[in-house]
Amino acid sequence: MVRIGFIGAGMVSELHKRAIDSIEDARLAAIYGATDADRKRAEEWGVKYYRDLAAFFKEVDAVYVLTPVEHHAVYALNAIDSGKPVFIEKPVAANSKEVEQIAARARAKKIPCMPGHNYIYDPSIWRIRGVIDTGDLGRLSSIWIIYTIYHTEEIAAHYPGIVQQILTHHFYVLNYLVGLPRRVAAMTTSLHYENLDRDDQALVMAEMQNGALACLFASFAADDDTVDPWTFLVKVFGTSGSAMHSWRELVVSRAIGTHSKAFIPYEESYAFEDEYFITRCLNGEEPLSTIEDAANIQKLVEKVQQSASSASFIDAG
Repeated sequence: MVRIGFIGAGMVSELHKRAIDSIEDARLAAIYGATDADRKRAEEWGVKYYRDLAAFFKEVDAVYVLTPVEHHAVYALNAIDSGKPVFIEKPVAANSKEVEQIAARARAKKIPCMPGHNYIYDPSIWRIRGVIDTGDLGRLSSIWIIYTIYHTEEIAAHYPGIVQQILTHHFYVLNYLVGLPRRVAAMTTSLHYENLDRDDQALVMAEMQNGALACLFASFAADDDTVDPWTFLVKVFGTSGSAMHSWRELVVSRAIGTHSKAFIPYEESYAFEDEYFITRCLNGEEPLSTIEDAANIQKLVEKVQQSASSASFIDAG
């Protein structure tokens, strides 16, 4: 039985707890945290609560870092130095240097370290990757990855901005399917916040290594309530075929995490991801997206932020 410990127990911890409960040989054993919310979560779930990190590490076999991103690096490095395999929710760290530091420490100490890139642990994404790899889609022409889910200002305040929080998902999906782009250009907006000074929408155009174009869009500013909603959507077009994946395949009217509805493919991705970490990565297998991939993706996110802040525009009038 693998004893799992959570560092931090915010909204995403609900999804990981559900996933771990579905794994026969794993259980949530402890929560370390500095807030009353963390303590109450431990009481609710009937697990031990710690304010002492060394005592917490003695209680668990593997660690999930689920705190706000600014604390990820210090806790991940502490876990690695304590010899504990570590799962780190995305974004893995606040900047690429911190991600590289985590990667180097994990490799040097030979400790399993997996970034929380849950979207690619959906079998629909595996199927798309399969037809790309076999060449059945022909020459790829374009890739579209779209996320459109309204977030209140209160929820968005927990995040560093939509580029860091959501486009990270887009880029590791893109990397898993076809690799990283050759060049990017980006625009962002801040439309529906009254007090937050951060982006709520982002649009990225990317040129892939083979010349295909990728369009990546993310929005906290609105929901898509049309007959064909682009809640979360991946489409890949090639000269011989096309493929798609959507969270709207199965929707349930209950809230969990930050979403007002339960998108079952999204929830299932956590189950597949956590099973992969516990049953495979803890036994020596590499994750589908490595900690080195996370460092490269964070560098790309930083380039997108640079592009969005310095882009020049041509007057269309």
